[in-house]
Amino acid sequence: MIRKNRTLPVVIFTDLDGTLLNHDDYSYRDALPIIAHIREQSIPLIICTSKTRYEVLDFRKELSIYDPFITENGGGIFFQQNQEHKVFNESEYHDGYRLIRLGKYYSEIRAFFMELKKRFAITGFGDMDVSAIQSLTGLSMDQATKAKRREFTEPFIFESEQDIFLVDQMAGQRGFKIVQGGRFYHLISSGQDKSIAVRRVIQIYENMLQSKIISIGAGDSMNDYGMLKVVHYPVLIPHPDGKYEPMDIPNLIKAPFAGSKGWYAAIEKILDTHDKTNCT
Repeated sequence: MIRKNRTLPVVIFTDLDGTLLNHDDYSYRDALPIIAHIREQSIPLIICTSKTRYEVLDFRKELSIYDPFITENGGGIFFQQNQEHKVFNESEYHDGYRLIRLGKYYSEIRAFFMELKKRFAITGFGDMDVSAIQSLTGLSMDQATKAKRREFTEPFIFESEQDIFLVDQMAGQRGFKIVQGGRFYHLISSGQDKSIAVRRVIQIYENMLQSKIISIGAGDSMNDYGMLKVVHYPVLIPHPDGKYEPMDIPNLIKAPFAGSKGWYAAIEKILDTHDKTNCT
C-alpha cells in the first residue's frame, strides 16, 4: 500500500518510447494506476525523451501532466509560462513556453547532416516524407507529422552501421555527437544530453523548494544512460524480447516487464519502498 507523507520531495523523470510507452503499440494503459497516484500526490512527472515538443504536448494533455518536460535528447527544457518564476535567467520565451535551450537549432543540425550525407549512406527525418516515417515507426499520420517537426536533433538510419565510428568521429570534430535510441541514431549537439537536462531540472526544483529532492529515472535504451546515472533510483526497462541494454550503473533497478507494465511495477515499488522508509 503506497503511503502519502515524505521527508523529501520526489521527482520522476521518464523516457517515453519503450519505457512509459510500449515499443509496439505506444500504449501506456498498464501504467495508468500509478500515474493517477503520482498526480494525486503532486509528484512532478517530467518526460525526458527523444520525441519532439509537439509529440510530448499530446501525451501531457492525455495524461493531464503540466510539469516541465525535456525534448529531443536534452535539446530543450520547456516550462509553461506561469512557471517562469521557477527557472533560471537563461530561459527564453519560445512559442508560448519558457525554454532553456541546451542544443543547437535544427537548422544547424540539418546543415551538418547534409555534409555527412555527402560521405555516408544515411537518411534522416529531414529526408523522409511523413509516410516513410510512419512505415519506420508505426506512428499515425498525425504523430509522424509531429515527429518530423524537429527543433534540436536529427534522427537517422544507416545503410551500413559499420560507418558509425567514422560518423561519430566527424561529428565530434564539429561540435556534434551521435546517440543511439531504440529505433534510430540521433545527431545532436555536443553540449546537450539527457543527463545535463535532468541535472538542470533537479537544481531548479531544489532551488524552488529549498530542499534536496529524491529523483527517479526510467529508460530503456543507451540514450537514457546519462539520465539514469544522475538520479537516485535508476530504472532500466527491458526490451520486448526481455533483454536489457548493458549499463554499468550502481544500484540499477531492472524492471520485471517491458514497456508500461514494467514501468508501473518498478515505479510503484520504488515509491512504496521510499514511503515505508520515510514515513512515521
